[in-house]
Formats: sequence, structure tokens, C-alpha cells
Amino acid sequence: MKKCCIIGHRQIKNIEVLKTKAKSVIMNLIINESVDTFLFGSKSDFDNFCYEIVSELIKIDKLNITRIKYACNGELGFTTEEKEKYDKIVANFFKNGLKDYEEVKRFQHLEKSGKASYIERNKMLIDDADICLFYYEYKEVCEVNEHLLNRNSGTNIAYNYAISRNKKIINIATFK
Repeated sequence: MKKCCIIGHRQIKNIEVLKTKAKSVIMNLIINESVDTFLFGSKSDFDNFCYEIVSELIKIDKLNITRIKYACNGELGFTTEEKEKYDKIVANFFKNGLKDYEEVKRFQHLEKSGKASYIERNKMLIDDADICLFYYEYKEVCEVNEHLLNRNSGTNIAYNYAISRNKKIINIATFK
């Protein structure tokens, strides 16, 4: 079986259109690529709606999928058992409740790394994955969202790292 990491920009326009594309890609990864584990970071619209898609497939379609959270820099991540315990306590603070994962990996050595912790975490996601599912808008794709063209963005760094590691990359931003 295979692992797929999810990495993308923090803010995305046209989320509903992308959700449809992402669901199709995720289903294809499960059915045709034998992906049974999805690795999640955080802090992005793309991560959030891919998490929702995978969670929906687990709940509704009863697929045997594992979700693993790679938490760093004080991020929240709960196993299913932890979520059940804390959900009632924080229900008033989080509109949609807490996210739960089958496993949460915490990296103490990254806690004091500041913004660099996300870059290092993304490298670990990529290293542990067989396939990298990205939402990465680069110059040829994105002329409207100038802020996404920052060559020092975490997504840009992660995308180039995945290329350097010869990973299979699927970039939803390039889908028509």
C-alpha cells in the first residue's frame, strides 16, 4: 500500500471547484494507485478540504484509510480517542469541532524552529510519502494571485523539494 502527502497554499480561491477535482483525484489514488494512508500538515485551505474529503470517504464509504497528522510548532492534532474526549470541552470554540486522525506525529525538535518548522515538517511529509498531492500555483498557472508567486513560499519550497526527491507529484492547480 502507498502513502500520499497533502501540501498546498494557505488561501485558495474557487474552493468548491477544487473540492470536486480533489475528490476525483483522491478517489483515483485510492482505487488505482493503492493509496491507503494520507499524510496531513496544516495551515492551508487545501489541507482542510482534502482532510474533509478523506474523512467523508472513511465515514460514508467505510474505506479503510489512515489519516496521519504531522504536527509542529504547537499545532493541534488529536487521535480519534483524544478527539472524543476533547470535542465536548471545546465544542463552543470550534464551529466544526476538532479534526481527528488515526495517528499524530509530533516533532519536539521543531517546536523552537519558528517558520522553518513548517518547511522541515513538509520535507518529512514528502520523504514519508510515495505520492505528493499539491495545490501549487506557479507563474504559468497563476497570474492573478501575485502573492502566490513568492519563491520563498512554503509550498514553492516543498514542491521543489519533492521534485529533487523524485517523488510522483500530482498538482491540482494545473488541472483544467
